[in-house]
Amino acid sequence: MMSAATVVDSIKLAYHSVLACDIPTQPTISEESLSHSNRIMDAILATTEAAVLPVAPLRRALTDAFFEQVFHNYPVINPEDISNPNPSILLQQGVCLAGSLMRDGPTNLQLSRSLYDKVKTLIYLNYEPDDLATLKTMCLLSCWSVKPPDKISLDGPWYWTGVASRLAIQMGLHRESTYTNNPQNHCLRRIFWQLYSSDKLQVACWGRPPSFSSRYITVKPPVLEDFEIQNVQALVFIHTTKLCTIIGNIAELHLERRPVPFHEVFVLSETLCGWVREIPHELCLYNSEGGRNEFNRPVSELFIKYFAAIILLQLLQNEVNQQRRTTVRSLVAASCMAKLYEEIHYREQTCYLLPIHGFLCMVASLPQIYYQPQSAEKNRTRKEELDILRSIMGNMRGKYGGATMILAKIQRLEKEVKASTDRYLLEADAVGLSSDGILHDPSESLGELFPFPPTACAHMDFIKQSGETQQGFLPQDFVPMEDEWAKWLVSEGHNFVDLFGMYSGAYDVEEPYI
Repeated sequence: MMSAATVVDSIKLAYHSVLACDIPTQPTISEESLSHSNRIMDAILATTEAAVLPVAPLRRALTDAFFEQVFHNYPVINPEDISNPNPSILLQQGVCLAGSLMRDGPTNLQLSRSLYDKVKTLIYLNYEPDDLATLKTMCLLSCWSVKPPDKISLDGPWYWTGVASRLAIQMGLHRESTYTNNPQNHCLRRIFWQLYSSDKLQVACWGRPPSFSSRYITVKPPVLEDFEIQNVQALVFIHTTKLCTIIGNIAELHLERRPVPFHEVFVLSETLCGWVREIPHELCLYNSEGGRNEFNRPVSELFIKYFAAIILLQLLQNEVNQQRRTTVRSLVAASCMAKLYEEIHYREQTCYLLPIHGFLCMVASLPQIYYQPQSAEKNRTRKEELDILRSIMGNMRGKYGGATMILAKIQRLEKEVKASTDRYLLEADAVGLSSDGILHDPSESLGELFPFPPTACAHMDFIKQSGETQQGFLPQDFVPMEDEWAKWLVSEGHNFVDLFGMYSGAYDVEEPYI
């Protein structure tokens, strides 16, 4: 039974709607029909045990795993949501599901599957009377990619993010006035921006239209005051939100299927430079002397997305039939991603990575595959970095079906590129490219995008080689990519990666290490 307080809160959330009402409305079906529906619900609950929680010790362990390993990506609940007397059974099951995904092994995967089915059952039965608890749980369901991403399905991150986004909009969470005088305003703001960030990453990944349009959003961005505990996890979420907004802008430009004007790409590049320049010292990978700061996986995940954004920016085009090419900045960004993934892999923390890292590994692999160095040392490094990405996907394969598809795509693309290496080298001589497949164009300025020490990755020397820059923002020649290879990203035909190559950076300046 919904409490009076819950009813009032629901009305406040939905008051923007023309259907909002000041008093609770009565059901339109008879008591007899309701009684029959309740009997059916009871029978389903008895059969599925959907409302039966894991035993208390396991429940505590899974809840701890959520707050320790998942919260920086999904800060959609408060600790008291679980610790208060009589917490929502649906929300507890959702938190346990997210926590179970942080554990390795087939037994834990069976637990995840059981919890996922229970949560779905409770949602479809409308078991939970509190809409906000339902929304929080729907957010958590997007943690798991249950089925391979090349299958049409009512499961997976894209589906559940979409459903949760619709419910959030129905509640009015896209409008700042909803948060005024609302006692849960901080948590609601985090929920909205978690959904928004997930939506933008999925636009980049799938090439599907976004659920949120910035034209209709008046919500203020999250700040530290929106968190009960103001720590690194909170900072990571705040800056991930800013970064995902940039990634969303890049992805949505691509969706428009139009030539992208020179100045629009320049603005996006400058925005990325501004993002990395404003990173607080708590989130920096390196100290001011260039030494590596203490490993922190959420921080590494944040910068993996940043480097992916640099590569994604190269996937825009400025004319309809522009030839596809790779760039120095893309290769350096991919190498930095591999270095961060290597740190995660050696600490055996791959099990904590969520499905979006399949897409990010795909993005990181493309510049490496199309880089064909003549130096034996560089070629060995290239292979080692691709092996790191394969190791990450291999470890995720048991949990996320899309990992197998990604490994197969990487293998196929490698074979095709290798078969045409000789032809590329001949064409490189003809058009004046360097023999390693990367043009060291003196017009490319990378210092602002990569304010990192030489140890950040194996290819940071390319930045030094491109460092003698002239001011300005000029187009650059890149190594061609074949059309049939360029549509490899996902099976549904998403062709973000078929636009590989765009513009160089802006200005080379002295910056502290990030």
